[in-house]
Amino acid sequence: MLNEYDSLRSELVSMEATQRSIWIYMYVLFVSIFILGLEFSSNLFLVTYIVLIPFQVVINRYRLSIRKLSIYIKIFYEEDISEFNWETFQVYPEYLEYHRKISSTIFGKIRDTAVVQLGILSTLSYIASVLSARFCNHTFILYAEDVFFMVLCIILVIIIWVINREYKKNNDEELEKVTRNYKKSLHFPK
Repeated sequence: MLNEYDSLRSELVSMEATQRSIWIYMYVLFVSIFILGLEFSSNLFLVTYIVLIPFQVVINRYRLSIRKLSIYIKIFYEEDISEFNWETFQVYPEYLEYHRKISSTIFGKIRDTAVVQLGILSTLSYIASVLSARFCNHTFILYAEDVFFMVLCIILVIIIWVINREYKKNNDEELEKVTRNYKKSLHFPK
């Protein structure tokens, strides 16, 4: 039993490290593409969404997997063995209040909305670049494809915002209920 608990905790720590690595890869790719867009073509700002959207989806999946494993450890091990209590600490009211305080700081807000902010940065950079390129000799000429891609940028930012909002949803109570029902079904077959 202790070996399985250790194995699950190791898997949890590994998943958290992988999630952090994915964040770093996302930022490096975004910054690289963004700088290329500044240097060569504003169309590269559109490519940043190919990085932001899939990476945020993967990060969300890791978060859900981490939460599932955490709740599983809490219910199957920590509730029965008082020496194991790390995952239970994660839902301790004082810790939750502390976590809320940290999340409400400027740094917490930046961390929680960074992908949306990067999407907004790409959108504004693309729009500004196109508008400045189309304003020549005090004449403003905007093409249909320009408008199309500007609207596309705005739609992509909205998609990122929705994905990010899903990331922040807390479905722990529902997940905990399902896990408890599963544990009961194992011990009390019908």
